Amino acid sequence: MSCVLRAGGKEFDVDEFIKGTTLLPCAVFRKGELIGSKNLKCSGSGLNIEISTASFDNFEKQIKDAVKFLEKNKREITKLVNAEGLDGPPELDFAVNKSDAFTLSYCFPADLVALAGSMGLGIRISQYPINDK
Repeated sequence: MSCVLRAGGKEFDVDEFIKGTTLLPCAVFRKGELIGSKNLKCSGSGLNIEISTASFDNFEKQIKDAVKFLEKNKREITKLVNAEGLDGPPELDFAVNKSDAFTLSYCFPADLVALAGSMGLGIRISQYPINDK
């Protein structure tokens, strides 16, 4: 997945939120659970919701999918933004391939920025190493 909506917090009751929403998380984490293989414990609870399955190198498709998702799910996203216990606003996280290019820039169109902003969402870009396998 290339674009997800992330939300979480030390006092966020992720299970209670999931019970009352039609949004389907692709990942859920809970305070105190172990993270990965490093035996670190989650400091809070949260979830990720898949927004786009476009490839990491198809940023334009991720944007189109995000606009469509936000327009379709305004009511449920408002519930998430207003949920108690979040450490900050939920964020749209766009995943892109890491590049060795001298300059790397991504432009978010005004409609996405306006829509996300009006809903109280942040926007983030996460770069991941290119995996040739």
